[in-house]
Amino acid sequence: MALIAFIALSASVTPLVGQNWGAGKLKRVNQSFYWSVIFCLIWGISEIIKKSNKSIIQLLHQHESTNLFTTSP
Repeated sequence: MALIAFIALSASVTPLVGQNWGAGKLKRVNQSFYWSVIFCLIWGISEIIKKSNKSIIQLLHQHESTNLFTTSP
C-alpha cells in the first residue's frame, strides 16, 4: 500500500516533465523533480515512523516487563 503513492507520482510526473522539457521550460522540469523528491522523502519517512512505532509497541506488549503495569494476576 505504501508504494501506491510513488507509482501514482511517477505516472503523473513523467508527462509533466516530458512536455515541459519539449517546450524548453527547464525551470518547470527542475521544480517538478524537486517537489517529487521532497514528497517521496516525506512519505518515506512517515512510513518508516509508522512501521517503527508499530514494531516498538509490539515489542513492548510481548516483553514480560509490561506485566508490571497491569492489575490482573
